[in-house]
Amino acid sequence: RNLLNCAAKIIVNSAYMKSEFEKSYPSLAAKVKIIPNGLNVDLYSKSTSKPYINDPYIFYVGRIVEKKGVDLLVKAFYKLKDLGLKLIIEGTGEELDKIKDTAKKLGIEQQVIFTNGKLSTDEKISTMRNALFGVIPSRIEPFGIVALEFMATETPFIASKTGGLNDLLKDGETCLFFENGNIDDLASKMESMLNDRSLRESLSKNGKNEVQKYKWESISDKYLSCFNEIL
Repeated sequence: RNLLNCAAKIIVNSAYMKSEFEKSYPSLAAKVKIIPNGLNVDLYSKSTSKPYINDPYIFYVGRIVEKKGVDLLVKAFYKLKDLGLKLIIEGTGEELDKIKDTAKKLGIEQQVIFTNGKLSTDEKISTMRNALFGVIPSRIEPFGIVALEFMATETPFIASKTGGLNDLLKDGETCLFFENGNIDDLASKMESMLNDRSLRESLSKNGKNEVQKYKWESISDKYLSCFNEIL
């Protein structure tokens, strides 16, 4: 609290985080400035690695913890188990064993592939780029850097309508939103994405254009402007 009181500016990465901060520190609201996270967009424009598998697949990448909602994704994927798809889950976390057990109990352990956080950056980019689409099933998400990564690799994706994702994305333009925590709605949106190639192509194109705003060159200018304002 002392550091916050002394700060000339307090930077947060989304309108959602600004709102959350002001609930705890309403007297400091005038100091808060939103500067979003950035991405090395050019890094994601190409890769030399092959995708992890050749079969049609859906991709998740991120920490495997409760708030990331990976269990929701696996249960929604179960509803599509007869469509000949695979689900690749890249990442580690305290719920990894639990999620593996869920897939086994649902009888889809052969269709859900866990890479256990072992993909290199280039392998991750290639696997992301070649997915039919990605999913961000988070229950809570302050910003959503993975959304920028999907857009930079021109990969259409479905995202939970929550937190910073709600600020960052536009439903039907840069992503498909599903109701936070709603497995049936997620499964429905996944099926819609699978059945509509033109939708996937539109989301991919729009995402590629949108992510240009988040190049570090642009984001760093926002920081410099903030510093100059203080000085």
